[in-house]
Amino acid sequence: MRGENNTKRGMVRGSLFETVLRILLEQSGFSLVRPGAEHAGKVRMNRANFVELKGRGGWHQIDCPFDYDGFIPFLYPVRLLGEAKFLQKEVQKNSIRSFIGVLKDIQENYFVDDSLTDSMVRGRRMELGAFFAANGFNPEAEKLAYAHGIRTISYRNNLAIADIKDRILLLEEQYISSAKLSESGRGGRKDFMEKFEMVLRGEKTGEEFAWDFDLQPSAGQALEQLGDFLREIHTNFLASTDTGVLLHFLGKEPFPEELFGQRDEARCRVRYVLTGQETRFYLVFSGDERERRFYFTPPDSLSEAALFGGNVLDEKERHMKVLHTQIIIKGLRRSLDIKLDQDWLEARRELNMTPETF
Repeated sequence: MRGENNTKRGMVRGSLFETVLRILLEQSGFSLVRPGAEHAGKVRMNRANFVELKGRGGWHQIDCPFDYDGFIPFLYPVRLLGEAKFLQKEVQKNSIRSFIGVLKDIQENYFVDDSLTDSMVRGRRMELGAFFAANGFNPEAEKLAYAHGIRTISYRNNLAIADIKDRILLLEEQYISSAKLSESGRGGRKDFMEKFEMVLRGEKTGEEFAWDFDLQPSAGQALEQLGDFLREIHTNFLASTDTGVLLHFLGKEPFPEELFGQRDEARCRVRYVLTGQETRFYLVFSGDERERRFYFTPPDSLSEAALFGGNVLDEKERHMKVLHTQIIIKGLRRSLDIKLDQDWLEARRELNMTPETF
């Protein structure tokens, strides 16, 4: 809240942002890690939205700990360890460096005695790190993350999540202080975060939330709007490019499942609009008559080419030639390839349509 130091304010924004991400990841088919018999001594949750995993040197709180239910040959079941930051600026190298230590400590916390028991085998995971940043990454931070196998996902200029970020900023600036987030006598952080998530899921009204925590009625209205914006997102999927970039696509319309009825690939077109000094990139499927838009934050080189007059078409082809993703369609997890429409690309080259205008 205004008047607090930047560290405390960043903590509040991050707490609200990670709740949004958890809901989106659950909708994408990931399962939140919770304490259970198969995780004995490895996972604990002493309060809501505060999951801790044990490393060799101690316990570590993980913002977005998820298990991936799909099977990948030769790998133990995959566990995503996600860190979420909503800073006013880009994530810097020091944040990545801290996360590397946490990830390494958890990954190395496996020991066996003379007999390899069934419980040991069932409890083994392949922990993978991911870093989610509301406003992107410093180039040196991205390089460090890449060197240590940590995937970075930016939402710096993703139009589909812009309104969500604006409401989180409004709530943090005007209504929710770090003290309010964890004040005693009201159930502390556990109660606060549980009810915050209930509003986002439509299980509680913003007015009720404001009443519970002595907030102004306008805070409840802002929170209702945040929940509405989140529930308007009907498509969200993660895709990896051939250049190793991980992108999060978000859209307010349903995914065009009909394009994948008889095959596991489809063609797409990658477009953008310029808004001031920001690029708003989105993907449209070539065979989709409704031209539904799925927004994403592009690799820096593609965004810079659009902003500063570089060869946008070449950058599109380099990064977006093939996108690999997995999406649940009619209850089945499908591995799909989304390929850049080369006919469309070449037509644009012939017409010298760079930069794009709409």
